Amino acid sequence: MKLPEEIKRFCPSCNSHNMHKIKRIKTAGRAKAGLKKRDRHIREKLHKGYGGSPKPLPANSNRYGAKTSQKIMLKFTCTKCNKAHQSTAPKRSKKFEITR
Repeated sequence: MKLPEEIKRFCPSCNSHNMHKIKRIKTAGRAKAGLKKRDRHIREKLHKGYGGSPKPLPANSNRYGAKTSQKIMLKFTCTKCNKAHQSTAPKRSKKFEITR
């Protein structure tokens, strides 16, 4: 995904459309605690009750593999009022580049 260095966007603080500078924010390590808690909950659920574990095991299944694309969060800085705001939802892309 290629994006220009500056883009015209709506600024909520200025309440008008202005040019914004784009900067990428790293999303690594955002939800580590929640994931650990969910994994522990799944493990406890598997060991509880009658019968064996489901087939295939969640750890060995192809469904739970690592994704090859990255989540890209963008930070937009208004050139007029110099206030920054983030993109509403991260987008997935294998490659990301800010072009001039």
